Amino acid sequence: PAFGFASLYDYGDSVADTGLPAPFIGGHLESGGSTKEGGLGSVYGSTVTVSPCGRRAVWTNTDGQIVTVTLPKDSVGEVSVVILPQQNEIGQPMIGDSETELIFSPGGRYLAITHPARNQFKVISIADLGVPEDGVISVGRIVQATTDRFNSFSPVWGKQSKDFLVDKVTTTLDPSESSAGATALFF
Repeated sequence: PAFGFASLYDYGDSVADTGLPAPFIGGHLESGGSTKEGGLGSVYGSTVTVSPCGRRAVWTNTDGQIVTVTLPKDSVGEVSVVILPQQNEIGQPMIGDSETELIFSPGGRYLAITHPARNQFKVISIADLGVPEDGVISVGRIVQATTDRFNSFSPVWGKQSKDFLVDKVTTTLDPSESSAGATALFF
Protein backbone atom coordinates (compact mmCIF):
# COMPACT_ATOMS: atom_id res chain seq x y z
CA PRO A 1 0.00 0.00 0.00
CA ALA A 2 1.08 3.57 -0.69
CA PHE A 3 1.40 6.11 2.11
CA GLY A 4 1.84 9.91 2.15
CA PHE A 5 2.31 11.49 -1.25
CA ALA A 6 2.82 8.04 -2.80
CA SER A 7 -0.92 7.55 -2.19
CA LEU A 8 -1.59 10.32 -4.72
CA TYR A 9 -0.72 7.92 -7.52
CA ASP A 10 -2.76 5.13 -8.96
CA TYR A 11 -0.41 2.14 -9.26
CA GLY A 12 -2.83 0.22 -11.49
CA ASP A 13 -2.01 2.52 -14.40
CA SER A 14 1.34 3.59 -15.78
CA VAL A 15 2.42 6.42 -18.03
CA ALA A 16 3.15 5.37 -21.65
CA ASP A 17 5.51 2.42 -21.19
CA THR A 18 7.70 4.27 -18.68
CA GLY A 19 6.63 2.12 -15.74
CA LEU A 20 6.00 5.31 -13.76
CA PRO A 21 2.69 5.56 -11.91
CA ALA A 22 -0.02 7.76 -13.43
CA PRO A 23 -0.78 10.93 -11.42
CA PHE A 24 -4.03 10.98 -9.44
CA ILE A 25 -5.23 14.10 -11.28
CA GLY A 26 -4.60 15.03 -14.89
CA GLY A 27 -1.34 14.07 -16.53
CA HIS A 28 -2.99 11.50 -18.80
CA LEU A 29 -2.17 13.51 -21.91
CA GLU A 30 1.15 12.64 -23.53
CA SER A 31 2.01 16.33 -23.80
CA GLY A 32 1.22 16.98 -20.11
CA GLY A 33 -1.37 19.48 -21.30
CA SER A 34 -3.14 22.27 -19.51
CA THR A 35 -5.72 21.49 -16.86
CA LYS A 36 -8.36 22.87 -19.22
CA GLU A 37 -7.57 19.95 -21.54
CA GLY A 38 -7.57 17.41 -18.70
CA GLY A 39 -3.82 17.48 -18.06
CA LEU A 40 -1.95 18.20 -14.87
CA GLY A 41 -0.68 21.55 -16.13
CA SER A 42 2.55 23.07 -14.99
CA VAL A 43 2.81 23.45 -11.24
CA TYR A 44 4.82 26.37 -9.88
CA GLY A 45 7.26 24.49 -7.67
CA SER A 46 7.92 27.54 -5.50
CA THR A 47 4.27 27.56 -4.39
CA VAL A 48 3.93 23.93 -3.27
CA THR A 49 3.14 24.01 0.45
CA VAL A 50 2.32 21.18 2.86
CA SER A 51 0.28 21.95 5.97
CA PRO A 52 1.93 21.55 9.39
CA CYS A 53 -0.46 18.68 10.14
CA GLY A 54 0.84 16.87 7.03
CA ARG A 55 -2.65 16.03 5.73
CA ARG A 56 -3.00 18.83 3.18
CA ALA A 57 -1.00 20.33 0.33
CA VAL A 58 -1.63 23.31 -1.93
CA TRP A 59 -0.03 24.78 -5.07
CA THR A 60 -0.68 27.09 -8.02
CA ASN A 61 -0.40 26.16 -11.67
CA THR A 62 0.20 27.99 -14.93
CA ASP A 63 -3.55 28.11 -15.60
CA GLY A 64 -3.88 30.51 -12.63
CA GLN A 65 -5.59 27.96 -10.39
CA ILE A 66 -4.99 27.36 -6.68
CA VAL A 67 -5.28 23.60 -6.10
CA THR A 68 -5.51 21.96 -2.68
CA VAL A 69 -5.57 18.29 -1.70
CA THR A 70 -6.30 16.39 1.50
CA LEU A 71 -4.68 13.00 1.93
CA PRO A 72 -6.80 10.17 3.35
CA LYS A 73 -6.25 8.90 6.89
CA ASP A 74 -5.14 5.56 5.47
CA SER A 75 -3.98 4.30 2.09
CA VAL A 76 -7.46 3.05 1.21
CA GLY A 77 -9.35 6.37 1.37
CA GLU A 78 -10.04 8.82 -1.42
CA VAL A 79 -7.79 11.83 -2.08
CA SER A 80 -9.87 15.01 -1.91
CA VAL A 81 -8.84 17.54 -4.60
CA VAL A 82 -10.39 21.00 -4.85
CA ILE A 83 -9.62 23.94 -7.12
CA LEU A 84 -10.35 27.10 -5.12
CA PRO A 85 -12.70 29.74 -6.58
CA GLN A 86 -10.95 32.45 -8.58
CA GLN A 87 -12.50 35.24 -6.47
CA ASN A 88 -12.74 35.91 -2.76
CA GLU A 89 -16.13 36.82 -1.26
CA ILE A 90 -15.82 40.54 -2.08
CA GLY A 91 -14.99 39.84 -5.72
CA GLN A 92 -11.20 40.38 -5.73
CA PRO A 93 -9.50 37.99 -8.16
CA MET A 94 -7.55 35.07 -6.65
CA ILE A 95 -5.39 34.08 -9.59
CA GLY A 96 -2.43 31.90 -8.65
CA ASP A 97 0.98 32.70 -10.10
CA SER A 98 4.62 32.00 -9.28
CA GLU A 99 4.62 34.75 -6.62
CA THR A 100 1.48 33.62 -4.78
CA GLU A 101 2.18 32.89 -1.11
CA LEU A 102 0.22 30.00 0.42
CA ILE A 103 0.48 29.58 4.21
CA PHE A 104 -1.53 27.02 6.21
CA SER A 105 -2.67 27.62 9.77
CA PRO A 106 -1.05 25.21 12.29
CA GLY A 107 -4.12 22.92 12.29
CA GLY A 108 -4.40 22.95 8.48
CA ARG A 109 -7.97 24.29 8.44
CA TYR A 110 -7.25 27.81 7.18
CA LEU A 111 -5.13 28.90 4.23
CA ALA A 112 -3.70 32.43 3.95
CA ILE A 113 -3.31 33.37 0.28
CA THR A 114 -1.28 36.40 -0.85
CA HIS A 115 -2.48 37.37 -4.32
CA PRO A 116 -2.82 40.45 -6.57
CA ALA A 117 -6.02 42.50 -6.25
CA ARG A 118 -7.73 44.20 -9.20
CA ASN A 119 -5.46 47.24 -8.79
CA GLN A 120 -2.35 44.97 -8.74
CA PHE A 121 -1.53 45.61 -5.06
CA LYS A 122 -1.03 42.37 -3.12
CA VAL A 123 -3.75 41.41 -0.63
CA ILE A 124 -4.16 38.50 1.78
CA SER A 125 -7.30 36.38 1.73
CA ILE A 126 -8.07 33.56 4.17
CA ALA A 127 -9.86 30.43 2.95
CA ASP A 128 -11.66 28.08 5.34
CA LEU A 129 -11.01 24.55 3.99
CA GLY A 130 -12.78 22.63 6.74
CA VAL A 131 -11.30 20.23 9.27
CA PRO A 132 -8.45 18.08 7.82
CA GLU A 133 -9.42 15.08 9.97
CA ASP A 134 -12.67 14.77 7.99
CA GLY A 135 -10.58 13.72 4.97
CA VAL A 136 -12.37 16.06 2.57
CA ILE A 137 -12.06 19.71 1.64
CA SER A 138 -15.20 21.73 2.16
CA VAL A 139 -14.45 25.30 1.11
CA GLY A 140 -16.24 27.76 3.36
CA ARG A 141 -15.77 31.49 3.33
CA ILE A 142 -12.82 33.11 1.58
CA VAL A 143 -12.46 36.49 3.30
CA GLN A 144 -10.09 39.28 2.39
CA ALA A 145 -7.99 40.02 5.48
CA THR A 146 -6.16 43.12 4.19
CA THR A 147 -7.08 46.18 2.17
CA ASP A 148 -6.04 46.72 -1.44
CA ARG A 149 -4.69 50.22 -0.68
CA PHE A 150 -1.16 48.94 -0.08
CA ASN A 151 0.87 45.75 -0.58
CA SER A 152 0.41 43.02 2.03
CA PHE A 153 2.70 40.01 2.10
CA SER A 154 4.40 37.35 4.25
CA PRO A 155 1.50 36.25 6.48
CA VAL A 156 2.46 34.44 9.69
CA TRP A 157 0.12 32.51 11.98
CA GLY A 158 0.74 33.12 15.70
CA LYS A 159 -0.73 34.13 19.03
CA GLN A 160 -1.80 37.52 20.31
CA SER A 161 -0.32 38.80 23.56
CA LYS A 162 -3.64 38.36 25.38
CA ASP A 163 -3.60 34.66 24.45
CA PHE A 164 -0.45 34.12 26.52
CA LEU A 165 -2.17 35.61 29.58
CA VAL A 166 -5.30 33.48 29.03
CA ASP A 167 -3.11 30.35 28.61
CA LYS A 168 -1.21 31.12 31.80
CA VAL A 169 -4.39 31.55 33.85
CA THR A 170 -6.07 28.53 32.22
CA THR A 171 -3.13 26.18 32.73
CA THR A 172 -2.74 27.37 36.32
CA LEU A 173 -6.36 26.44 37.02
CA ASP A 174 -6.31 23.23 34.96
CA PRO A 175 -3.02 22.10 33.33
CA SER A 176 -4.85 19.87 30.83
CA GLU A 177 -6.56 22.92 29.24
CA SER A 178 -3.50 24.31 27.43
CA SER A 179 -4.12 25.59 23.88
CA ALA A 180 -1.02 25.32 21.74
CA GLY A 181 -2.57 26.53 18.45
CA ALA A 182 -2.34 29.87 16.71
CA THR A 183 -5.18 32.34 17.14
CA ALA A 184 -4.16 35.24 14.87
CA LEU A 185 -2.68 36.00 11.46
CA PHE A 186 0.12 38.58 11.31
CA PHE A 187 1.28 40.33 8.13
